[in-house]
Amino acid sequence: MAVDSVSPMLPSVAAVSAVTATRKAQVGERVRIAGNDYLYVYNAGDAQISKGEMGFILSLSSGYSVTVSNAASQTGIDTVVGVAHNATIPTGEYGWLCTKGVVLVALDGDEVSMDAGTVLAPGVDGGFVALGAATTQTTGLRVGLGHALNSLVTTVGTGKARFCSPIFG
Repeated sequence: MAVDSVSPMLPSVAAVSAVTATRKAQVGERVRIAGNDYLYVYNAGDAQISKGEMGFILSLSSGYSVTVSNAASQTGIDTVVGVAHNATIPTGEYGWLCTKGVVLVALDGDEVSMDAGTVLAPGVDGGFVALGAATTQTTGLRVGLGHALNSLVTTVGTGKARFCSPIFG
């Protein structure tokens, strides 16, 4: 006896690694894969969002258009969308940011290293800094976005962190 059925196509890691100049999903679409939450965005900034870097909302009226650099040097965590975990998102292209989960992280250029368990805060141009260092900067108090799961160094891809976006996590 034949059975007719339709199985939903589940997204895969390959799907959230795709970066394209033409939109392949609905901007703002969210998926969960292997315990990580992802959000489909458009990089409308002036620079690519490299793997391990955070994407920030470009402006409150831009919808899901993001940038790697925040005009206010990341003074507010309310604009952090997610981390480019699986692929670099070039400027003018669409891709997926991880909004919650275990991700590879890039440290801020001024941050040399940090220990496992360090609470992470936004740094400059998409990088992370230790929360203690962030609270003394002139940009004001920042809230932690997660914590380092192992020792981190400036080389992207050498450390992982548990990350949670304050607005989409």
